[in-house]
Amino acid sequence: MLDELFSTGLSINEMSPEKLYNEIWANASFDFVEDYPEFPGGVSGLSSFIQNNLIPCSLPEKWPIDLGTNEQVFDSLKTEINFGVVESEPTYVMAYFDISKLGKLSNFRIVQYFSLNLECDNEALRVVNLMPNWIPAKIKGIPVNSSYTMTIDFKTKSAY
Repeated sequence: MLDELFSTGLSINEMSPEKLYNEIWANASFDFVEDYPEFPGGVSGLSSFIQNNLIPCSLPEKWPIDLGTNEQVFDSLKTEINFGVVESEPTYVMAYFDISKLGKLSNFRIVQYFSLNLECDNEALRVVNLMPNWIPAKIKGIPVNSSYTMTIDFKTKSAY
């Protein structure tokens, strides 16, 4: 990324945010942004969408992989994302996808440590593939490419 910056021949101080974005970061994807991507209608719109589209699946009695591994991942996520109290029963999956600067969704997949079974994983992927375009993430008011990890809970038919 720095090679691209210096190859433009401009001082970073001479670049407006738009110029900096267009010259250097037009195709980059960002994990940390000022304004995070958002489902149209916000959290309540996302909740309604999940409620209306998610079909129940056969939940396993226990996590299909070593629960100890999941607990370690949970501790990390609770610290980083501040989930608060997370139930340890296997009722949800985590879906990951990319959101373009135009709000288009792509590259859907289930996070390995939060896979329940093929039926539930496929249902979660089906639902996220149905989602409309999102409001893209922004840096300095400029839309940028980003990614998003969503937890889809089959027990409560909710997402966060």
